[in-house]
Amino acid sequence: MKIGVWVPEKYLHSVRIYYEQISGILSQKGVEFIPFSQNDILPKNVDLYWDPTCTGGKNPNKRFQLRKYPLVATIHGASNFALPHHYTYKGWKQQLKGYFINAKRKLYWNYFRKNIEGIITVSNFAKKEIINELHLDTHKIRTIYHGYDSKIFYPVPERSNDYLFHVSVFQPVKNIPVLLEAYKQLDLSKRLPLILLIPEYPNKIEIEGVTLIQKPVSQKEIAHFMQHAKAFILPSVRESFGLPIIEAMATGTPIITSFGSACEEITKGYGILCRPNHIEDWSSAIDKISTDRLLWNELHQKSIERAKDFSWEKCAEEHYSYFNELITKK
Repeated sequence: MKIGVWVPEKYLHSVRIYYEQISGILSQKGVEFIPFSQNDILPKNVDLYWDPTCTGGKNPNKRFQLRKYPLVATIHGASNFALPHHYTYKGWKQQLKGYFINAKRKLYWNYFRKNIEGIITVSNFAKKEIINELHLDTHKIRTIYHGYDSKIFYPVPERSNDYLFHVSVFQPVKNIPVLLEAYKQLDLSKRLPLILLIPEYPNKIEIEGVTLIQKPVSQKEIAHFMQHAKAFILPSVRESFGLPIIEAMATGTPIITSFGSACEEITKGYGILCRPNHIEDWSSAIDKISTDRLLWNELHQKSIERAKDFSWEKCAEEHYSYFNELITKK
C-alpha cells in the first residue's frame, strides 16, 4: 500500500502526534507513506491520498482537486463553524478574519463534499458535528478513536498528588477564565496548587497558587506532571476528542472535564463532569477530588480501566482496514 500524504510545515501538535503514530506503526507493516508539503508536487503512482490535518472544519488541501486516486481526509471536528466566534477567534479583527476563513472553507467543501471517497473522524460527537455543519455523507464517515503512547503515559507507584494540572494549546474554547474563577472561589487555606501548561498563553495570571508555564515542554515532561497530579482538569466548551484526557487516564489520574462534546464521550462516566460555564460546578468538583480520598481512589482505578479502551496500535489497524477498503473500491 502506497499513500501520498499532505504534511504541511506547520500544523497542530496534537495532529502531528496522530500522524506520526499512525504512519510509524503502518510503515512497520509495509505501508509506504510519501509526504508532500507546500512546495512539493502531488505524488504520483500511489494507491490513495490522505490529508490528516483537517481541523476546525478545514477542507482537504485544494491540490487534491487534481488527483487521480482516492482521497481520504481526517476531519478532527468543525468547531470553527459550530461555535460562536468568540470561542474560536479572540478580538474583532480575529473574528472578522474567521468569517473569511469559514467562507473560503465552505466554498471548497462545495467541491469536496461530493468528490471525496472517505472521511475519518475522531469521535461520534465529531461525526455528528461535521454532518450538521459541513453536510457530509454519513456513509462515508468512519469514527476511529485516537490512542496514547503507553511507553510514556503510565501509572507510577509513588505519587505526590499535591497539585492540580491542566495542559492545552491556547484557544478561547479551552475556557481557562472559568477554571481560574472557580479556583479563586476555593478556600485559600485548603486549595491545592494549580499548574497550567499553556504555551503562548497571552495573559499574566496573578492568582495565589497558580503556576503558568508558557513554553512548550516534551511529552515525557507532560506525562510526569500527569503522573503526580491529584486531578487533570479540562474545562473546554467543546472538544472533538481531547487527547490529554486519555493520556491523563493512562497515568491513573482522575479527570474533571465538561459535559457535552467529546469530553463526555471519551470520559464515559469515568470522571467528574461539569457544566462548562457554571463556575460553582468546577469549584465543587475540585474541592471533592482534593478532599475525598475514597472518591479519588475510585476515579484513579476508573481512569486506568478506561484508558485500556484506547491504543495507537488499535487506531492504526482501523486506519489500515479503512484505507484498504477504499483502495479495493477504486
